[in-house]
Parts: sequence; structure tokens; C-alpha cells
Amino acid sequence: MRGRFTEFKTGLYVGEALDDVRVTAEIALASIDTGNSDRDAHTRSAELLDVEKRPTMTFRSTRVSGEGEDWTMAGI
Repeated sequence: MRGRFTEFKTGLYVGEALDDVRVTAEIALASIDTGNSDRDAHTRSAELLDVEKRPTMTFRSTRVSGEGEDWTMAGI
């Protein structure tokens, strides 16, 4: 299944050093759109995402590393 979230907020902070780079994202889970309304309703349900109990998903980077064209971002 492919889909997308249509409502989200992101943030990027770039400091003087690589250790200062921070990325954040908050995603409204109810905004999932797979192109199939029945599937979207099931995905939002308590069986899967349970958007009534957990309306958002959050990501915060903890480390960025790499060089050239190869970069990795770790986070929670």
C-alpha cells in the first residue's frame, strides 16, 4: 500500500557545525491518504494508527553524519 500524509509541520535548524543540525517533524495521522477511503478509515482505526488516542506522530533528529553524497540522519 502506498499513501501520504497531507498535514504536517517540519523544522530545520542549521548551525555553524554539523552537530548543530536539527530536524523536526510533526505529522497529523488522521491526514493519511492512500487513495481509498475505506482503507484510510481502517488505517485510522484503533486496529492500526488509533488516531483518536494518538493524533500525531513526531520525529526529532539526534544525529546527522556523512560526507559527499552519502548522509544519514538518526532520530527518535
